[in-house]
Amino acid sequence: MSSNKNDKSFCVDRTSSGAVSSLFAGLGVQCGAVTLTNDVLTLDVFLGTSMVEADAGGHKSITPRVYPARDESLGLPLFADGAATVRSLKVWAMKPAFGG
Repeated sequence: MSSNKNDKSFCVDRTSSGAVSSLFAGLGVQCGAVTLTNDVLTLDVFLGTSMVEADAGGHKSITPRVYPARDESLGLPLFADGAATVRSLKVWAMKPAFGG
């Protein structure tokens, strides 16, 4: 996931996800506009077995399908264009909604 303060966007990059995401131009990166309050971006991120949901500031959401078939598709890196500070990070392990 990345954020760009200058063009006021946040993106989910899934070019390392699955076997074909990086083979097709435009398939791997999804971006959306976001409004920052006091230059702060609040993200809520939910990971499933085949999807990522990224909610920015409670107003915008990107939910791409992901297929973690390759080693480089595991994990969740955060990065920004320019300097950024992570002020808080909380991680919870989620259980399946059904049959888990």
